[in-house]
Amino acid sequence: MAACVTAQEEGGFQLRHYQKFDDQNRSIQEWSELEDVPNGVWRAWLPSGALSFEVTLENGLEEDELRMWDETGRLTQSAWLENGVLHGHFRCWWASGQIKEEGEYIQGKRVAPYIGYDQDGRIVQTYPE
Repeated sequence: MAACVTAQEEGGFQLRHYQKFDDQNRSIQEWSELEDVPNGVWRAWLPSGALSFEVTLENGLEEDELRMWDETGRLTQSAWLENGVLHGHFRCWWASGQIKEEGEYIQGKRVAPYIGYDQDGRIVQTYPE
């Protein structure tokens, strides 16, 4: 269930802040909308209450850094986005904390260098091959 937590006028525009709750009344998502379009920080939580992800929205599209965490609070992925697509550095990690993949994207397309690692940190994939 989503509820409008606050609403205010800002420069003649309507800004609303929302929270979505699970059946135990725990917050599982929060976001803002400016004139009914998602804008601002969007966050979601796992059932345990741990933060799942955080990203900034501009005009309904993901912008800047997207970060994702696991149940323990360990960062599992970091990716830069522009206009809702991958654009910039991308990195994800194995549960051990070792880097699993890292590389660059331009307008959603993977570009060199892009490297995949096994759980021991050895390079197992490179792009381009």
